[in-house]
Amino acid sequence: MYTIVHLLETYKYLILLPLTIIEGPIVTITASFLASLGYLNVFIVYGISVLGDVIADSLLYLLGRIGRHTIIPRYGRFVGITEERLHFAEEHYKKHLMKTIFFGKVTNVPNITILITAGASRVNFKKYFLIVFIAEILKQPILVFIGYYFGKSYISIEKVLGSIYKALAIIFIAAIFLYIVYRIIMRRIQK
Repeated sequence: MYTIVHLLETYKYLILLPLTIIEGPIVTITASFLASLGYLNVFIVYGISVLGDVIADSLLYLLGRIGRHTIIPRYGRFVGITEERLHFAEEHYKKHLMKTIFFGKVTNVPNITILITAGASRVNFKKYFLIVFIAEILKQPILVFIGYYFGKSYISIEKVLGSIYKALAIIFIAAIFLYIVYRIIMRRIQK
């Protein structure tokens, strides 16, 4: 963490974009904290953070698209991508592209896996890009707000974000479970 703060204090906007591409949320929060101290402009931090995360997401899509038959079979298991999951994702994206990518972006729950499999599944890049862009425009203000107003406790922010992401994942899974139960009950009632 200290290294990120030092780099941002020293190189400001020159280093912000590459750092955001590598590690988006924590860099955005840290840069926003520095903006609250007057080292950076919060609006420029927001813009660069959106741009950096969209570039990173596009690179992950490209990795999946180019590496579908070379990189993924060899290294995909390290990020949870197996051949079975990839086939499931290909079918899933046909029906639920927007929901899946948007959920992955906003919650960061298996984010890398979702973005790589989108590329490997050859989803339309324009649609993918639009969804990712909108998600970032909506997500980044939250991160900027956290950094700007609560940045003094930046050491524990990563833990807080992890808890928030886990809570959102649990809520999402519970909602899916309840929906499935509802559908089963409705089918039995209709028979």
